[in-house]
Amino acid sequence: MSTATALARPPRTARPPRMGPYRAAAIERAQAWVPGIRPARREHLRVVSSRRTRRRRRTMTLVAGAVIVTLLTVVVFHVMLAQHQLALDHLEQRTNAAEQRYQEARLEHASLSSPKRIVDRAGQLGLVPPAGPPTAIPVEGPPPPEPDAPTGTLNGWTDVKPTLGSGP
Repeated sequence: MSTATALARPPRTARPPRMGPYRAAAIERAQAWVPGIRPARREHLRVVSSRRTRRRRRTMTLVAGAVIVTLLTVVVFHVMLAQHQLALDHLEQRTNAAEQRYQEARLEHASLSSPKRIVDRAGQLGLVPPAGPPTAIPVEGPPPPEPDAPTGTLNGWTDVKPTLGSGP
């Protein structure tokens, strides 16, 4: 058992404290506030942030700015989308109303142009159906040309063709 006691480590408090640069500065500051001891004034000294700290601050500022710009962009696009959706809804309502008016106009036209209504309206105006079938009345003079007969506008194409040149 004596061997175990010889190999035992000393307690942690027995070691001297490590004095890193930050700990030494903290001890100096603590000693400066001890009553009765006044520290020497160091007005020419100032705290300078390290490059790493400045770079980290700059990076965080840029990231925060990028996040804010991104959020604002998303909000603007959402607002524009909502406005365009409202415009589309308005156009759809107008289209539906126009289609309804068109269907009503077609129904009215169909009812006004029905043969039964035309016969009834003619009777209201005092018109009566003819007693017999219509008869042909002869007209003097030359007969009118048939509707499908060619007109005389292209009769002189042989006279005009040489003046056109090589074109069609």
